[in-house]
Amino acid sequence: LDAATPGVVEGIGGLRVPLADGRDVLDLVADLGVPAVVVARSGLGTLNHTALSASALRRRGVDVIGIVLNRYDGASLAERTNPDALAEMVDCPIHTLPSRSVAEPSDAVSAVSAALPRSIFDDILPAERV
Repeated sequence: LDAATPGVVEGIGGLRVPLADGRDVLDLVADLGVPAVVVARSGLGTLNHTALSASALRRRGVDVIGIVLNRYDGASLAERTNPDALAEMVDCPIHTLPSRSVAEPSDAVSAVSAALPRSIFDDILPAERV
């Protein structure tokens, strides 16, 4: 991996998902030395697991550069208050991403990148890919 420059590492369902030989996704992210964007559900229950994920990453020396609350529509009280509560709890930028429907799976990346602030991509992707 020394010659490669990872752009995005998908967490495959969470930081503690086992990979092999007693290692998990958290180990992989820490070993790669890349900054992390935590993607979490937007509704009730997200405060605890999202704050724990950010904390686990930071304990391993991973820079958490943002949190994205996925499928956000602001319909519930929890969804409307979670972004501000998380910002106080984890001390990093919080972004929301509404549900997206695309005709082709290949269109998903464009839909997501259009909805998120450019700064997130500037922090995680090499300049030649931005």
